[in-house]
Amino acid sequence: MGEVGWPPDCNINAGLELAKTFHDAKISIYLSGKGDEKMLIAAYGVQYMPSQWCLLNEENKNLTMIQLKSAMPCSLADCRRLDYGSSCNKLDFDGNVSYAFNMYFQVHGLDEGACDFNGLAMMVKTSACRGDFHFPLQLVGAGERLKLAYETSIISGLMLAFSP
Repeated sequence: MGEVGWPPDCNINAGLELAKTFHDAKISIYLSGKGDEKMLIAAYGVQYMPSQWCLLNEENKNLTMIQLKSAMPCSLADCRRLDYGSSCNKLDFDGNVSYAFNMYFQVHGLDEGACDFNGLAMMVKTSACRGDFHFPLQLVGAGERLKLAYETSIISGLMLAFSP
């Protein structure tokens, strides 16, 4: 959830009018002095995976293969933003396929093998956006941070053990 009062993942009900209604009511509660007075706080230390995306390879647009391969990523990753009528579904066919490929790639930790789809996809390091629609980056999970800390401590220990 990115903002309080905003439905997640470009829900069909998301909109400025609904958000304004929610926030106006919330602000009046805060100003009245009633309620539990717990204020929302920002999340700090949020880390994103490196800036890499997986997109449809425009040079290898085999429509038959695209139809076969584009359903699988959404069965294993969250593609709700592509739902018909959602406030984010403004992508064309190529954008929808790229979004599906990218979500699968992001969920699988930017693993190169998760961005192939029989040559239909390619990895890019420049921002993958279509107009004002930005393709998401995966957050670094606690397991990934723990793995990095563990690897760093092993390397540090080895360096200390073999230093003169």
